[in-house]
Amino acid sequence: MLRTVVAIHGFEEFMNRVDADRIKRLPPDTFEKYLAYAMALGVEQHWAQAFAGIIKDPPNGTSELRPIPLSIPSFLQARCTVWLPI
Repeated sequence: MLRTVVAIHGFEEFMNRVDADRIKRLPPDTFEKYLAYAMALGVEQHWAQAFAGIIKDPPNGTSELRPIPLSIPSFLQARCTVWLPI
């Protein structure tokens, strides 16, 4: 249990400290892959800011879709609250 808590705090620290230079060396799907974790840890604003201006191309297989201009930080500010059944 303690190892898990330490690992979670370490990952949260990484998400808070990641910079543009480090992001450029990560796989292209890193933002989407870890966004839910960033939201769960409450660091989604920093996570999104770190990727601002870096994510420009749509994922593969979406060539038939028209791109919609989207600011990642504004998307996160507009997200809905999810209510789960008790």
